Amino acid sequence: MKNLDKNSIISRSILLLLVIFCINSYAKFHDIYNIVNPSFHYHIEGNKYRVILKDTGYVSLKDNGFRFFLPKLVKDYNLELLRVSSIGYLDGYLSKNKYFDKKNILNIGFVDLNYYLTDYNEQNQRQLNYILNDKIIPYKKSTSLIIEGYNIPLSISNKLDKWLYFTFKKTSDIRLKEMSYTFNMTFDKEEIDTYVKNNLNIKNYDKSEYRYIDAYLNNLTKIKSNFYTPIKEVKRTNKIKKKSKYYLDIKRIINYINIDGIKNNKNDLLKALNNPKNQNIVGKIKFNLGVYYLNSKKRIDKKKSLKYFKESKEKEAYFNLGIFYYIGLFVKENDKIAYKYFSKSSDLGFSRASKNKNIMEKYKVGTN
Repeated sequence: MKNLDKNSIISRSILLLLVIFCINSYAKFHDIYNIVNPSFHYHIEGNKYRVILKDTGYVSLKDNGFRFFLPKLVKDYNLELLRVSSIGYLDGYLSKNKYFDKKNILNIGFVDLNYYLTDYNEQNQRQLNYILNDKIIPYKKSTSLIIEGYNIPLSISNKLDKWLYFTFKKTSDIRLKEMSYTFNMTFDKEEIDTYVKNNLNIKNYDKSEYRYIDAYLNNLTKIKSNFYTPIKEVKRTNKIKKKSKYYLDIKRIINYINIDGIKNNKNDLLKALNNPKNQNIVGKIKFNLGVYYLNSKKRIDKKKSLKYFKESKEKEAYFNLGIFYYIGLFVKENDKIAYKYFSKSSDLGFSRASKNKNIMEKYKVGTN
C-alpha cells in the first residue's frame, strides 16, 4: 500500500507538472517584430543606420503581453504604444524573462527616471541595467507606454541578443482592448559593416547601401545559432486589428512648418521667438518648438511640447493637442477637451480634425 501511495503521489506530481508546462507553452506574447523575417525601413543618418518598423502594429490585451528582441550592437531603441479606440489603462511588468520571480519586482515610483529610462549619456538613467540583472520594472495605470534606450555602449550591447518581455497584469482596466505601436532602432554603421563582412557571406548580395544592415537583421536567428546559444523556432504571429465602432485618426503631426530663414533647431527657434520682427509668425515658431520637443529622445522634453502647442494656436497644434487628450499622452485623458481641440483645428480648416470631430459627434464621445 505504501508503494501504491508513493507511486500515486509521483503520478499526480508528474501530471501537475505537465499541466503547468502546457499552460506556459501556450502563453501568448505578441512579437513586436518578427526576427525570422523582419520588415523594416532603413535610413543612414551620419555614421548610423536607423531601422524603422514598416507598419504600425497592434497588441491585443487578450494576450499575455508582448516582447521585442534587442540584437547585439544596438545603440538606441524606441518602442511607443498608444491606445486604439478604447479607454482605460494597463498595469504590467517589464523583464528579460517570460516567467519571473515576484520577489524581483522593484518597489519604485513611476516618476523615477532611473528605472524608466535608459540613456548612458545621462546619470541615473539605467533601466536596461536593472533588467539585465533580473530586476522587474512595474508599470502602473499606464494609458501609453514608451520603452526606450539611448547611447548604449558596447560593454552593454554585447550582453544583448535578448528578448525583453512586457507581461500584462490581470488588474488592467478591462475597457482597454488593444494598443498600436511603432518601433525603431539605431546601429553604428562601421560596427555593423565590419561584423557582417567578418561573419556573413554576402558576395552575391544586393549591392545597395543598406546591404549590410539588411543582412544583419535578416540573419538574427542564424547569427545567434552560429555564434551564441541556439534559440527555439520563432513562430510568426498575425497582426489582427480588432473591429470597433469607430477609429479616430491619432497619427500626430511631427513635421515642421516651413518658415523662411529660420532653422528648426532649439537655439534658432528660441532666438526667432524673441525677435520682435517675427510677431506675425509667433504661432508657427511655437508649433515648430512643440514639434522639436515632441521629436526629442527624452521623455521630459516630450512633455514640453504640450506648452508650445497650446500657445501656438495653429490648426496643426490644436490637432496634436486633441490626440494628446484623447489617448492620455502627457496629460490625463479627457474626451471633452480632446473634442474641443479637434473642433478648434477643424474650424481653422484642418480636414483630419474635421473627420475626428464628426466621428466623436456621431458616437457621442466627449460631446456631452
